[in-house]
Amino acid sequence: HRRLVLPLAFTGGHGVWFLIGVVMTLAIGGGVHAVIEVGVETLVVAAIVAWVYASRSSPSLLVLIAYEAVSIVINVVTFTEVDGALQGVIAVHVGLRLVAIVGAVVALAHRTEFAPTGPS
Repeated sequence: HRRLVLPLAFTGGHGVWFLIGVVMTLAIGGGVHAVIEVGVETLVVAAIVAWVYASRSSPSLLVLIAYEAVSIVINVVTFTEVDGALQGVIAVHVGLRLVAIVGAVVALAHRTEFAPTGPS
């Protein structure tokens, strides 16, 4: 449904970027810790996106919002601990997460348009 396109596109696209991050981390000889960290986040994002897509439920959208909000807090803390180049990357992550949150909130506000219906 069109109301789900924005949050799913931004969250799903962000998840694909995490997957690319795993490959890039491996390519530059990154440690196991970094690969596990990015890999787990990729799986979490994939699970949330699949749940929202399959169920079109309020709880799935609320979990998506909560995940993105917690991730923003983590990104803000990380922002203060890295140099200028990485701060730009983190700022983009925060922007993507904010768009996903706004899209999910709008979808929740219009949920009656796409909510699954029971058997007739």
